[in-house]
Amino acid sequence: WVRLALVASAVAAAVAWGLVRAPSAAPLTFDVGGSPGVVGDWLAAAETPLPIRFSDGSTVDLDPVGTGRVARTDARGARLLLERGRARVYIVHKPEASWQVDAGPFVVNVVGTLFETSWEPSTQVFSLSLFEGRVRVVGPALGERVVEPGETIEVWVNLGRAEVRRRSSEGHASNAPAPAPEL
Repeated sequence: WVRLALVASAVAAAVAWGLVRAPSAAPLTFDVGGSPGVVGDWLAAAETPLPIRFSDGSTVDLDPVGTGRVARTDARGARLLLERGRARVYIVHKPEASWQVDAGPFVVNVVGTLFETSWEPSTQVFSLSLFEGRVRVVGPALGERVVEPGETIEVWVNLGRAEVRRRSSEGHASNAPAPAPEL
């Protein structure tokens, strides 16, 4: 009877744990130019921007001649690789969101925001312009920096130089660049 009671208790505990534990949410899905997307597939924009639409409402528009891929998706977000060119990124702000955009050797961590970023491997130039929200960028010649709305970052990796500019209230870049991080 003792052995049977222990087995019954273990089964009851396992069933209760399965009922209490929240089911894991399904990973985000996405389409590329209106067709179902596949994680890891190479994406290339031809003569017009290539739209990538995620099931949570987030969007990425890859500019012409841009290349990249969606490296992973999960219930909280995705990891995108921008291999070349410019992308306009809009991430829906949600609690627990986790998005990452890798642009060359730079990593942009996103929760919910609107920004443009680019990477040119031939010239080793990275740029990011933030319109809404905040992002955290990590990369060579920049270190780690939280980018605020209205800021534009440009990094020339080969020169070891980073520049941060702020747009004025009229939407134009100010003549005086914001202090760049210590290199």
